[in-house]
Amino acid sequence: MAVIEDVNRVAQLSGMIADEEKKIDKFYTELGKAYFELHKDDTVNEFKVQINGIKASQTKIEELEKSIKEAKGLISCPKCSKDMKNTDVFCTSCGYRIAPVEEPKPASVVPSAPKCAKCGAVVPEGSMFCTACGTKIEAVAVAPAPAQAPKPVVPEAPKCANCGAVVPRGSMFCTVCGTKIEAEKPAEAAVVPAPVETPKPVVSEAPKCTNCGAVVPKGSMFCTVCGTKIEEVKAVEQAPVAPAPVEVPKPVVPEAPKCTGCGAVVSKGSMFCTVCGTKIEAAKPAEVQPSAAETPKPAPVKRFCTSCGKEVAAGAKFCIYCGNKQ
Repeated sequence: MAVIEDVNRVAQLSGMIADEEKKIDKFYTELGKAYFELHKDDTVNEFKVQINGIKASQTKIEELEKSIKEAKGLISCPKCSKDMKNTDVFCTSCGYRIAPVEEPKPASVVPSAPKCAKCGAVVPEGSMFCTACGTKIEAVAVAPAPAQAPKPVVPEAPKCANCGAVVPRGSMFCTVCGTKIEAEKPAEAAVVPAPVETPKPVVSEAPKCTNCGAVVPKGSMFCTVCGTKIEEVKAVEQAPVAPAPVEVPKPVVPEAPKCTGCGAVVSKGSMFCTVCGTKIEAAKPAEVQPSAAETPKPAPVKRFCTSCGKEVAAGAKFCIYCGNKQ
């Protein structure tokens, strides 16, 4: 039993000796590095051969590391020495600008807009006259776009919030403009149900001015925008629609405010009529229609034009049919 204990003790002591020898080797290495840094530029030195050998190996290592970076398409940042792509303009670690490059301009796809046949100016959709030369715009039939197969959903690459350039994932700075990149949370794919199309109600076309194309109130004899006399226009009759088996009650739409002077429709919030200049009073909420049991209120007194005899709105200063002052 004593022999076994002696063997274990010898092994333990031998291990401690090996540890001390490793420490000595480490100190030798550190001592040699320190001596090299202090005397590597000495012209006369008894260790000149070893010093020159270390310098040659260091130069060779630098050349090999540079070749590895070139093969990977990488360069070292002059400021922080971190690796970056050789095509980057800014360092993705510290934002240091390397070299200016021209920002690529994406090819913009402009949809074909209607143009004037006379001067070629682009006009808004639905316009009846060119806004540049006044030529009447003819309706142009737009060919339907060919049906395309649905493309697979590809996760969008992160982009710079300043210039919109695509940046590599994990970058802290944009490689084009140098803007700091904020961490973005991955967008969750939401399943959007297909919209259900409801049939649009049939609305008769409102009369328009033949000179400027503005919509005029029914029964008006003059355009409220340019003053052109309005010819009698027959409303386009719509084909009768077969009634549905069950009618759904339509929502009550509040009537647009009208001028008490000339009866023209005015925009909500306007303080004066844009046609006759009458001050617009704040519209009161519509009263509830009386039931059948309630006594009907007396009808308001009607006013008629002293020149043409047609009915004019209450408080109107001019007749909308002949223009006579009331």
